[in-house]
Amino acid sequence: MAIRSLFAALRSNGAFYLGTLLLTFVLAQFAQHLWPTQTLLKGQPASVVVSFTGFGIALVVWWIYRPRDSWPPVLVALLAAWAVLWGVVVGLSILHDDLFNLTSFLVLPILAMIWLKKPSLPATFIAGDVFACGLVVIALASQVLIVIGVREIDFQGWNRLATQTQVMEFAYRYFGAVLGDWPGPMARWSGPFGNVNYAGPIGAFLVIYGLLRPWKQRVGFVLAGVIIVLTSDSRTSVLSCAVGVAALIALSPKLGSLRTAKWLRVAAPAAVAVAVIGYIAVIDPTLNQRTPVWEVFVSAWKTSPVVGVGGSGLQDLISGGTLEWWANHGHSILVDPLARYGLVGVAAITAVIVASGVVATQAARIGFAASAVLFVTSLADGFSEDLVDWRYLGIQAVPLLLAGLLGAAWFAQPVREKT
Repeated sequence: MAIRSLFAALRSNGAFYLGTLLLTFVLAQFAQHLWPTQTLLKGQPASVVVSFTGFGIALVVWWIYRPRDSWPPVLVALLAAWAVLWGVVVGLSILHDDLFNLTSFLVLPILAMIWLKKPSLPATFIAGDVFACGLVVIALASQVLIVIGVREIDFQGWNRLATQTQVMEFAYRYFGAVLGDWPGPMARWSGPFGNVNYAGPIGAFLVIYGLLRPWKQRVGFVLAGVIIVLTSDSRTSVLSCAVGVAALIALSPKLGSLRTAKWLRVAAPAAVAVAVIGYIAVIDPTLNQRTPVWEVFVSAWKTSPVVGVGGSGLQDLISGGTLEWWANHGHSILVDPLARYGLVGVAAITAVIVASGVVATQAARIGFAASAVLFVTSLADGFSEDLVDWRYLGIQAVPLLLAGLLGAAWFAQPVREKT
């Protein structure tokens, strides 16, 4: 009887297969954090083994699932654009002799699975919740490993907030046993995400996604996200949080039970725009030394404008001293692929962004702000950080993909299921 009930649930609810896929990305990231260089099976690292194992489980669950409707054409166009993008960047990587791992070849099957079997809107939200919960769990788990002495804190410079205020020093003084017992000003926290500039956007996603969910999920996701943004000390993430909140206000006639004043819906995004322009003009015109890097990347692109110079070409610039060692990527969603993949790669990435924007815009027009809010938050993250390696589907790509899935699920959903 229990097996029959489980089979019935798997057959009727797409959250199982989609949630398994999204959780696999999280677990693969944690495996990479725990065993970054060790091989586990047939010369492959743990992250690759976890990715293929999770994909296999998701494929079985997907096979059982029976959807009740199909995606609208606009979402099919987005998935097709993403598939073309994958083909372009993988082909150019081969052309440039750049290395990539086997999980790249999971991208097309995953996109095909999503295209062929559409989850319902509630199921898509559940899958998003599973993904968000997974991020919180691995963040906590990485800190527990530090507390018990299995791993050491990855020092990535001093937290600028901690040196300017006493907030973090107070937190570490009284909650050091939980946070890792780092005295005084603390290091910027990267957790299991590999880099502080990757951890911060994960925190921003949790903040914004949490604001879109009911209170039960909202409190946990937002709290975890705020902590990650503060401890990673990523200014890009602060920007993306501000953009996401402003978009939510601008696109929401009501916030909870309160009607949003029209002036506030205009003022919120305007205030963020003024603050960003003022910050760049007065405080940080080089965007923490990003603009000099962008100039080098643009110069490199000019030497091979159509297909770029690839990762190998960028590595040559570092070896020759033209680029600093830390500038092995372009710190921008478009500047990096411009040098790495040329105009061909940028055109393919732009197609995915535009297709995602179309889905988000159509959903917003009929009263669903979540897709557009996640979309603009992802764009803000990409303004000064290239988070997504387009050869793979991973945790940094999920917010953009989830924005498209939620938006398309909304306006393709029967009215009775939206209430």
